[in-house]
Amino acid sequence: MTDSTESVPMGGTAVLGLVTGEMQPWTDYRGDRRPAGGPALEAWLVDLLGDRTYRHALIVGPHDLGIISRVVERSDRTTLVVRGVQDAQDLVSVLPSTVEVLAGPLDGLASDRADGRWDLVLALAGVERTLSTDSADLSWQAALRLLLDRAEPGSRVVVAADNTFAIGNTLDARPLQRRFGDEEWLPFHDDETRPGSIDSFVTAVRGLGAEVVLTTVGLGPAAQPEVLADTTVVSVPLQEGWLVARAVHAARASGRPLLADPAEAIGAAARSGQLAATADSWFVVAGPALAGAPAVARVVAHVGPYDGSGTVVRAAPADGRWTLLGATEAVPARSLADLVPRPAPEPARMPPGDGQGFEPPEPLLQDLPEPGPVLLGTEPARLADSWPAGPDVATILVRLAARDDVPAFRDLAARIGSAARRQGDASTQVLDLGDLWLDGDQVVGGASPWVRRAPASAAEHLAAAWWTFHDLLVGAQRRHPWPPWMEGRDLVRTWLAMSGVEADARLLDTGRRLADEAASSRRAALVVRPLTVREALADRDRALHDMAELKGHIFGLERTLKFRDASLKSREETIRRLRGENVEWRSSRLFRTGRAVRSTLRAAGLGGVLRRGIKVGGMIKRRLRRS
Repeated sequence: MTDSTESVPMGGTAVLGLVTGEMQPWTDYRGDRRPAGGPALEAWLVDLLGDRTYRHALIVGPHDLGIISRVVERSDRTTLVVRGVQDAQDLVSVLPSTVEVLAGPLDGLASDRADGRWDLVLALAGVERTLSTDSADLSWQAALRLLLDRAEPGSRVVVAADNTFAIGNTLDARPLQRRFGDEEWLPFHDDETRPGSIDSFVTAVRGLGAEVVLTTVGLGPAAQPEVLADTTVVSVPLQEGWLVARAVHAARASGRPLLADPAEAIGAAARSGQLAATADSWFVVAGPALAGAPAVARVVAHVGPYDGSGTVVRAAPADGRWTLLGATEAVPARSLADLVPRPAPEPARMPPGDGQGFEPPEPLLQDLPEPGPVLLGTEPARLADSWPAGPDVATILVRLAARDDVPAFRDLAARIGSAARRQGDASTQVLDLGDLWLDGDQVVGGASPWVRRAPASAAEHLAAAWWTFHDLLVGAQRRHPWPPWMEGRDLVRTWLAMSGVEADARLLDTGRRLADEAASSRRAALVVRPLTVREALADRDRALHDMAELKGHIFGLERTLKFRDASLKSREETIRRLRGENVEWRSSRLFRTGRAVRSTLRAAGLGGVLRRGIKVGGMIKRRLRRS
């Protein structure tokens, strides 16, 4: 995949127009709410549009330059409708002359150009972001009707809808007033006509006379999903594997404060066949039947950093395996804010019932740490033609640890060591247990394009993989059979020994560094996932446990100090008593007489006789004791 912003000449000669209800100041291209786009959605749209050339395309709502460029490539003329005047002016400065940019809402387009019809209609950001403050009080279904009425008979229509029952929304730690702010302008979340499932979404589109030919779910941020999957793929029970791992990766891409890590909830939804019901967004394609079988890949996933670089993978399940349909390099499209830099205006205020201006609340959490540098890359050629659809090796190891099955854990660790040695001692391929599978009795990879900037030995790759697994197992406070004092370096050293590697301090340090580099790159350009409430509560419980142990230790030390203090006092009293007795003895008449006799003998030269007498007396005393 090439850079989508360079695929169409950006001459800045587009036509600017206005329809009733434009908003100023306002922007949908700067701020937390991103326009629809991203490498996965762009690749999915390319497959959907195919080689057909459209006469006149209509794009309603905020879409990034990559999406707009792909539509312009396949259309003779393109009309783009955005509700902010500033956004329309910026888009005109970078789009070619075949594009007409209109500033205003969807209902303004319907009233001002009632006779206008298009053979391609896109609303990939949904109909929620197509209305303005001057729009009528339309329901979600009424806005959808206005959109479908813009399409001529036999045209292609693609429309999206956010899912309020998505796992990311359910686990969102922010209160409602901060989740759905004034950037949407209408409370569609409480609208009874808004679809609550993919089936009700399809029913609503068909009820307005359109023929639905494809339904797709989006996993990840609703505007820029990381994974798009055919509804038939995610509506059946799935075991943890490649698709579920991609779904977890996508859920963490939102950067929202979460009550818990979404991995557990996503795994449970996948096993029960409810991944479509809990997806972040849905896409419905209406119009003529799609050519090919299938014309769109069953799963389109972005594998790489969250900045849009990396690899776009197209795959489909077949016979218990994932088959690779294609892999292309993803080059992040330049945003409108990069091409036309200007400070974002203050958000407009929505007047409440009392007529006073609405002040936005303060941020919920403190500023999160900046993302780390991108130290890994991806190479599409690293992907295999197919790989098993079962659970990955990391998931199997977690299950074995929870069952205290150390022999099976050791056997699988030995196979992992063999897989690492097959890579060689100068490989750049990242070894991640979450990207390895059991194929028969052998551990295999093939589903990960991640590579390092510099080669590393097999032992170093293996050490990094076990450190990453340590973060997964111990960092998430999962059950395992090893004692708590082994956690950290000793535990990783034990796992490396199971894999056939004797680890020294240098190898453990290198593995830790490589694991941190991989984690930093996978989270690059992402607001790093904050500490969740569940993890915070678990950390609090652990801190209370450690505090109780430290209190007991302090009590023992204090008791020992008391005993030692009493002993020192007793010894001090003994010393004082002996010192007093010594003073009394030195002041006695007998001591003075003995000292006078000794002095007299020494003066008379008989000191040696005295010493020999003392020695002979001592010998006699000892013999008397033995007898």
